[in-house]
Parts: sequence; structure tokens; C-alpha cells
Amino acid sequence: MIRTYKQQATKWVALLIFLLISAHAFIPAAAQEKGKIGELVTFEDGSKGVLIQVERDGQSGWAIALRNAGTFSWASQATETATNALNKILTERSESKRALNDMLPLLRDTAGYAATQAIRAAAGGNRESYPAAFAVDFDHGWYLPTAGQMFIVYSLEPFIKKALEDNGGEVIAGSYWTSTPYNARCAWYLDAQLGIYEDPNGDGYKTKQYFVRAMRHWQASKPASTYTLAFDGNGATEGAMQPQTVNVGESLTLPKNTFKRSGFEFLGWSMSSTATEASYTDGQAGVDLGGGKGEVKTLYAVWKATAAPASTYTLAFDGNGATEGAMQPQTVNVGESLTLPKNAFKRSGFEFLGWSMSKSASTASYTDGQANVLIESSKGAVKTLYAVWKKGQTSTSIESALLSSAQSLVNPFRDWLTIVHLNAANRIEVYSILGEKLYDRELQGAERMEIATSEWESGLYIVRIHAKDGTKVLRVVKR
Repeated sequence: MIRTYKQQATKWVALLIFLLISAHAFIPAAAQEKGKIGELVTFEDGSKGVLIQVERDGQSGWAIALRNAGTFSWASQATETATNALNKILTERSESKRALNDMLPLLRDTAGYAATQAIRAAAGGNRESYPAAFAVDFDHGWYLPTAGQMFIVYSLEPFIKKALEDNGGEVIAGSYWTSTPYNARCAWYLDAQLGIYEDPNGDGYKTKQYFVRAMRHWQASKPASTYTLAFDGNGATEGAMQPQTVNVGESLTLPKNTFKRSGFEFLGWSMSSTATEASYTDGQAGVDLGGGKGEVKTLYAVWKATAAPASTYTLAFDGNGATEGAMQPQTVNVGESLTLPKNAFKRSGFEFLGWSMSKSASTASYTDGQANVLIESSKGAVKTLYAVWKKGQTSTSIESALLSSAQSLVNPFRDWLTIVHLNAANRIEVYSILGEKLYDRELQGAERMEIATSEWESGLYIVRIHAKDGTKVLRVVKR
């Protein structure tokens, strides 16, 4: 005769009874801190399941596999004699005991892992003896659920069905073996429509082929204990580094240093602020600082003084009346000699003799490009070498006859410099009195040229106008 809990109550009454008898009552989602019934969980081995039961603290429970393992028989022979190991989980029942209170111990049995373990032990390694118990991935924690656990699946069918469908699983449909034997010939199974059965007359025979759906214990991941790792620039003149949160007992890769200290080289890190040698290099991997829960560990930057920067002065070059050319100032170490650069200035009608520290010198103290020149100076000073000129016909410029009428329309000028009669000109240049070129443009038969000069300082400027037969030089003044 078939015994079924379905015959004693509807599914909704079954759900109410389950809430009353279960040692781990259903927890509303709003009351859970971690797991929720119907939630998809992923285990460390990558397998997945849906939670069907959660402890009151939301930290542990059971998950049912997303899919069936297949169809299997419970045992290989219907007339087998249970071994001593199997007798530990065998519940002998009389056909006359049908009262609801006789079902409660059965439904309270949720030790599926232990039951599966006992069945597999009884097999003595022979997988053919108990196929259903060997169909689950027991080595990774999956087991054949008990009748009590499958009753929970039956009771929560609307929740579990939706969760399985939402996560691409197979819904519970058909008949499923449990790990709870009824006697030597039969075992309890779940009919997804009718409830939990033990059928000594046929359907419960252990040689029947029913589905196997594995279950597994679930444990919420506990947050790791952490400590704080801070970084101290230890005299740094610039830069900042944010503290990090590190799991206790785990190694880490140190971040790259972003501190800088003027006049010092970064060597690495130390747990001591007075260290002269680094315990950890910049960006070192596999570092375990041994921090305890809630501690703050500080790594101090370790510095090494670099050679003091040389004291320097600035050496400037003055064209001293040059009509073209420019030369950039140089930075020179105090007390060191240097080779003077080649002169780049030109002065129409004058020959360059060399350089002098005096603006009015008529003889040069240093020749063009002279080596091993030592100029006495102090840190931060500006020394100036003035070009020394000798009047003569050394310029290669030839006065242009074609540009004889070229002139500044207004001289002195203000915001605009206008040069006229440029029909024969092919190029025009403008220099400051120090030889800095301010304007340079090619021309093609222009009658006049207007140059914006609002940014120029007041003073004397040299205009050089070029034609194919020579050059004309104009001296103009800005007010």
C-alpha cells in the first residue's frame, strides 16, 4: 500500500506543517543578512545550486543542484539484505502506523550527507550496488537528499521552480530518489505532484529508475579579518600615498612609491622610521607584513642623500650693437671652465673681434669659441659677455640699388611699423638692438608691409630688406 503525506494534507497545509516541524524554519528574505531561499549560489569548485533552506542567521543552509544527475536505480537488487552500516539510517515502519505524528521523525531527518555516506560505505566501493548514491559528486560535497529534505523541495515548489527557471535549471518534475530507505526492498522517493512515498507494493522498489537531484551544504563566505597598511613619506617633500586594507595572513604586492624628497634617492620601505637600509623594494611582490586584525602597519620610506647639486651661475651674451643674430644664455657650474660657443651675432659694417666682460671694450678678452674659459662668479649670479666689434668692411652685405626708395612710412612708429616701396624686395627681417630676430617673412612684389608691434618694447630696431641685388638696412624707433 502506498503511504503518502499528500493524502493527509494539501500542499499548502504541508507547507504550514513544514514550518512548524522543521528545525530550520523558512526565513523571509527581508530578515536574512546573507543567503536567501531561491538565491543562486556558486561553490568554490564552480558548481552551482539554488538555496532551498537557510539558517536563521542567514549564514548556512542547503542548495539543490540546478539539474538532474540522470535516472538511476536506488539499489541493484530488490531483495537485498541491509548491512549493519545501512541499518543505522534504516527506519522500519509498520503498515498500521499511518498517523501524522509517525511521519514527523521522517520529515525531520535532514542528514542527507551522512545518509549518502552510509550508503556508499555499505557498497564497499561497488558503485553498481547503490547507483543513485554514487550518481552525485560526493567528493565535492554533493549528496543524495533525505526524504525530509525532498519534502522541503515539495513544500517550497513554487519558490524553487521559479528560482530554477530564472537560473537556467531544470524544474522538479517526475519522481526522485531520496537517501532514506524504507526497508531492504524499498526506499522513500518524491513524486513531484503527490509528495513523499514509500511503496512496498512496487513503485518504491529500489530497482526502479528514478531521477537523482543532488543537494549540498552551503556556508556563507565570512569576511576576511583585515588590517590597515599605511605609507609614511618619512621626510618626503612631495607626493602622497593612500593606506590599503589587507587581509590578515595574505601577502600583497606593494604599490609603486609616489613620494619624492629633494636631494635624496628612494631606496625602498622599512617598518622603522630611522632605517638606513630598505626591508622591501619598490613594488615588491609577495610581502607578508604579519598584521593582526584591526592593526595599523606603517611602512616608512627609506632615503639616501644624493650628491649636492653644483652651484651654478648664468652666462649671457650681448650682441652689443649687433644688427642680427641671437644667442641663448648658458648655465655654468661655479668654479668650472667652459668652451665658449661660436658667435652668432652680426653687425653691419663691423668685424667681430671676440668677447669682453666690458660693454665699452675695444679689445677682446676671449676669442670666438675659446676653450678652457674660467669666469669668476658666485652661485646664482648673471655674468654677461659683450661682443667686441671693429669697424671695417667685413660684411658681405651689398647695398641694394633696387631698394633705394624703401623706407619706413612713419618713424618713430607706435603699434604698427609700415615699410613702403618694397616691389623689388624678396624678404624682410626685423631685429632688436640686442640682435634678437622678431620678424621674418618672404615677399613677392609687395608694395608695402605692415607689421604689428604692440607687443614690442620702446627702442631702436633694425630692419633688413633683401632683394636680388643686395640688402638695405633701416633703423627705426618705437615710441
